[in-house]
Formats: sequence, structure tokens, C-alpha cells
Amino acid sequence: MPSSTNSLKFVEMDTFYKVPEQVGLPTFEWEKKWNLTEGTEWMQGHWHYSIYYSFLYVLLIFCLQAWMKGRKKYELQLPLILWSGFLTVFSAFGLLRQTPDMLHSLLNFGFDYSVCRINTAMLGEGGLWGFIFALSKLVELGDTLFVILKRRPLTFLHWYHHVSVFVYCWYNFAYASGVIRWFCYMNYFVHTVMYLYYTVKAAKIYVPSVISKCVTTVQISQMFVGMVVLGRAVYLHYLGYACDFDEAGNFFGTLMYISYCILFVKFFCDAYLKPAKYHKKLE
Repeated sequence: MPSSTNSLKFVEMDTFYKVPEQVGLPTFEWEKKWNLTEGTEWMQGHWHYSIYYSFLYVLLIFCLQAWMKGRKKYELQLPLILWSGFLTVFSAFGLLRQTPDMLHSLLNFGFDYSVCRINTAMLGEGGLWGFIFALSKLVELGDTLFVILKRRPLTFLHWYHHVSVFVYCWYNFAYASGVIRWFCYMNYFVHTVMYLYYTVKAAKIYVPSVISKCVTTVQISQMFVGMVVLGRAVYLHYLGYACDFDEAGNFFGTLMYISYCILFVKFFCDAYLKPAKYHKKLE
């Protein structure tokens, strides 16, 4: 049975929350203009556009892939270095901006609070970079352009992951689901590692195969941690804790993360445990 004490616990904690200071980075004037109410209202009025953009994205990438058949691939080395390098710096900056809130929430309020309450995470510079994080999922659809123009295999995992994360992030931000604090922070971290790896590879710098395996392992770890976060949020919600909780968002989020775990583990097995069979299938 839900407890009345539970229902008040995190609400009372909110009153003690103070936006932590940013360490080592100056706050820019444009960051000071962040308004949580305006950002949330904008996303609530526009999140559904992510669905329309996703359908258009899928249509365009398969049309472009068909157009590229029989054509010579584009090298695009410099554009890819600049693209991946930009996303590396962007992700690292977002990670640094959100680290104070994550540490403050975990060390002073606990893990359960960090997965349940979202309004405190959306305050200050960290909140702005949560909003920018959601917007960046639209920009990252551009990854696929390089895949197609370089005539690399366009896998289901690639475009499904881009589309589902895009829609899920916009929806979750619009309806203030508590788990977005963890998903945003983890994604900034993983993308910092991932896009740095892509930048180095694009520059044709030798990267040991063990590094490739580590990058994929980090991606897989994110999926399993995501499932733990979702599971804990659901458990606390049904115990009566005052969690920022959206039934539809958490249901589809759980299905999404389960699918990611399966697809990324399969990719790891195919790419690194059965490399000959995997690459032959892709040719």
C-alpha cells in the first residue's frame, strides 16, 4: 500500500535543494536566460513534431540509400572529423554542466531521489543543457548522412536507435519524467567517448581493436543501467513516493531499453566474436 509518508518524502527534499555551482567553467550570459517553465511549455507544444521528423528521416535515408546504389562513395574525411569533433566537444561540455547536479543529488539526497525528481535537475545551467540535450537528438540524425554517402551498411540498429531516442527524449522532457536526469547524463558521457572515438577513426589514426570493444561495452552498459533506473522509478512510484512519473513514457522506455540491450549485445557478438561471418553478411 502506498504510504503518506513516502508521498511527502521527496517533496520535502525539494525544499532543501540548492542549484550547485558550476566548477571550472564560466556561466555564459545566454545560459542565464534559461527559463524552465518556458522550456517545458515549448516542448509540450512541440514534442509530437519529433514523430513527424522521424517519419521524414526514415523516408529520406532510404531514398538516399537507393540513390547511392551504383555510385562511388564519398570520402568526406574532413567533414566527418569536424562533425564528430563538434559532437565530442558538445557532449563533453553538456556532461560537465550536468555533473554538479548529478553529484549533488546522489551525495546529498540519494539514488532514489535522483531517479524520481526532475524539476530540481532542470534548474540552472544543468537544466538548460538538459533541454539542449533533447534538441540535439534532432541534430544527431545527421550521422546517417555520413553512413549513406560513405556507402557503409545502414543497419536497423543505427536508424532505429536514432529515431527512438529522439522521440523518447522530447516526450520525456515535455512530461517531466524523473528518469531523464540519468538518461541525459549517461548519454552525454557515452557520446563524449563515442564521438571522440569516431573523430580519431575519421582522422585515420590507428585504434586498437580493444578500444572499439570498450566503446561498444560502454554503450551496452548504458542500456543496462537505464533499465535499472527505469525499474527503480517504477518501484518507487508504486510504493507511493512523489516521483515525477509518466506511465506511457516509462512503459515505452522499458520496451526501448530492452530492445537496445538485445540489439547492442547482438552487434557486439557479431562484430567482435564472429567478425568474419558478420562482415561477410554486410557485404
